[in-house]
Amino acid sequence: MAADGGETTITFRSLDISEETSIYQLRDFLKKENPNGIDILINNAGVFIDGVGKAFLVLRVCRKSLVNCAENKLSDNTTVNQMLGTNYYGSLAMTREILPLIRSGGRLVNVCSKDGSLGIYPDALKEAFISASKTSVAACSALMERFVHDVKDNKTIQEGWPRSAYAVSKAGEIAITKVFAMEEEKAGRETNVLINSCCPGFVNTDMTRGYGVKTIDEGAKTPVLLALGDVKGSLGEFWRDENIITW
Repeated sequence: MAADGGETTITFRSLDISEETSIYQLRDFLKKENPNGIDILINNAGVFIDGVGKAFLVLRVCRKSLVNCAENKLSDNTTVNQMLGTNYYGSLAMTREILPLIRSGGRLVNVCSKDGSLGIYPDALKEAFISASKTSVAACSALMERFVHDVKDNKTIQEGWPRSAYAVSKAGEIAITKVFAMEEEKAGRETNVLINSCCPGFVNTDMTRGYGVKTIDEGAKTPVLLALGDVKGSLGEFWRDENIITW
């Protein structure tokens, strides 16, 4: 901070990514304060709500399979909608509104989670996610809507969904990151904005209720690398521990 003898002045603005009005207000503020554009957007906002969350945390600590956790039920439609509303739709809205403000050579980083990996899905759903990530945001959102309907109809096990709305929301966020990267590449823009997603690891924060095994500084390494480091032109990839990993 400049006030402490440093070279940077940090300005804080309130933002609720689950509220479109809040996103629009931030977008307009950034346009006004930075008429030549911004350099970096790191979408790190997210929620992990009790109800679905408690059983999921136990599962993470025990390193069990999501699919085999009988306690982790998706009976609370409100919780599911809140989780997707912030983690997926909120991140989507932020990306859609702020990406056009990022100037040439900038970076966009969506902080996701390895829990959004596709290894826990049956082949049909896995292929559906991969296909959506190569098609459009609308195709990705259709998968999220399908999940919500299956939760409501108590068909998640039958359809092969993991028993965690958090995991599904993060799979969706990784998918839309790939879509935005694909669109950026196809458009052939001269801006050369690098768009990637990453997992910071299981970090010891309020969200992980103190169970995390990484410090916050350790968890920041991969997002900071994607924002500032030499990532060899990486576009649309999923990263963890400073390396590209399989989605």
